[in-house]
Amino acid sequence: MGYIWGEKETVAMLKDKELIIAEIVSYLYEDHFRPKEAEFGVSLQDGVALFYNLVTMPIDNSELDGLTTTLFEAAGNFYDSDLPHERIYIKDIATSFDAVIKKILFFTCPPKFQTAVTSKWMLKRLVEEIGILHGNPSTILWDTPTPITDTGGFPAYLQTAYKTRNKVHEAKDWNAPQLSDRFIACLMTYVYLVLDNYADLYSGIDAFVKQKKDTELLQGVDMNRYLTQVENRVKTELTKRFIELEMYEQELLDEDIADRDLEEVWEDSEEETELDENQTDETEPDDDTDEEDTDDDADEDEMLLRREKRRGKISELRKDIPQMIIRGRPGMGKTTTLRYLTLCDAQRRQPVPFLFYLKGYQSNKGTLLQQIATAEAMEAQWLERYLAAGNGALYLDGLNEIIDAGEREKLKTEIEGIARICTNMVVSSREKAYDTDRFKIPVFDLKPLDAAQITEYVGKVYKKEEIVVLQDGNRQTYTPQTFVQLLQKSPKLYRLCQNPFFLR
Repeated sequence: MGYIWGEKETVAMLKDKELIIAEIVSYLYEDHFRPKEAEFGVSLQDGVALFYNLVTMPIDNSELDGLTTTLFEAAGNFYDSDLPHERIYIKDIATSFDAVIKKILFFTCPPKFQTAVTSKWMLKRLVEEIGILHGNPSTILWDTPTPITDTGGFPAYLQTAYKTRNKVHEAKDWNAPQLSDRFIACLMTYVYLVLDNYADLYSGIDAFVKQKKDTELLQGVDMNRYLTQVENRVKTELTKRFIELEMYEQELLDEDIADRDLEEVWEDSEEETELDENQTDETEPDDDTDEEDTDDDADEDEMLLRREKRRGKISELRKDIPQMIIRGRPGMGKTTTLRYLTLCDAQRRQPVPFLFYLKGYQSNKGTLLQQIATAEAMEAQWLERYLAAGNGALYLDGLNEIIDAGEREKLKTEIEGIARICTNMVVSSREKAYDTDRFKIPVFDLKPLDAAQITEYVGKVYKKEEIVVLQDGNRQTYTPQTFVQLLQKSPKLYRLCQNPFFLR
């Protein structure tokens, strides 16, 4: 499994990458790596590929980024050159030793890398700190005047590479076999360092690439500008008629009824009650069945008692319940509520809100997140990672707006998937619409306005202190308070006006 690097490379490196990897593998495998192959769970091909990615990955460090040209130009041309050029290339390869270790530390242990840079560790200290010696005494490698006995093992390559790096100024005196031995020792040492740190290095580079990509995507998003646009847009959509509606929760209690709409459970109970009332002495129910039903009802009642429904202002509920579904009849204020939450987030600057009207969803235009990102002129990959990191809040309005059953099912499936990565999400829908309990998150119904809220609402809508009503051909003047008292005299009219839509 070779590491795939998604960053842009220079044209020259991209063109020569596979050739360079193949050449290094051919240099090392048969005589040098193959005898030690069993020590690693990674192939030489994958090790060299990761080594290539390590060297070529830019990290905004002039010392370490400069490795790309010098090291791979030398590695790719060493055996095709004459003796004078081989002596030049051996210098480029050998003097890369320090930088290779530092770059490995950069991806596998950033704190140690920072210490190495600030403390200006010498090569001996770098080798010791990266752990490649595995407990072997460093004196074997540094202080022995002659090559160590195990000439086919890694310590011999490491010692030769170390001495080559320290005595590279003597390269003018080295003959072709000596240059070749030193060249192989350096390459084997670098590849061994990569293989010895393969898992941590692979994940470190992968994480760095993703972070770099996220940063680049974020640089294309002016978040302050976006939030200002959201704030202005929502303010335009909102009117001063909004009152922060109280809500009550319909919790999904356990698996036995989780796949059923909670309203349906209550409706079933009502039907059973009506049936009981219509029974006569001549049609007595079966004793066993009656007992069973009673036990089931008792169990369900016990479940309801175990969990107290949460009630309160939405702004307070959202502090502890970042995921929820808001339900309500037409005109109850679902859209206004989501706009209100979006505006509050935009004004606080955190979390960053993303409001999307689901009536505009079309599955043939991409995923839901892609459509949200397109609407906000953002990258879908960035949006997904931003939400998954907990930095954003997603507000999806109008689940019931999708009429087509196929489209609706696709949308519900997408919302279920998003709910697994986005912990801060609110979805609005009409009551009993499309099994909202399938999302396994708390469901809340918007409560009707009470008298105090109707009074406040009427005051905001009409703004004036007096309200003129035509009654029996006569003009009657009311304050918001007396107007509500008038409404309360007609229960049907009052219940109607508990819906904000009918107060406009």
